[in-house]
Amino acid sequence: MNKLLKQDIIKWLIDNELMFNRVNGCIDHFREYIYDSKGQYLNYGIGEQVINFIEKVDKLLYGGEE
Repeated sequence: MNKLLKQDIIKWLIDNELMFNRVNGCIDHFREYIYDSKGQYLNYGIGEQVINFIEKVDKLLYGGEE
């Protein structure tokens, strides 16, 4: 994952702090970085890395609460 994508994810999570199902909303927002057109993870584990990053940052910022 590149640094700019990480920054965008962190900013999105902060800007949407009060959103219900924040993690799912973030995953949906960054879907093009996670899934291909067939709905499968992108190659080389990149899609899975993005989802893991979103979940970890959310937990770090908000203690896992939604």
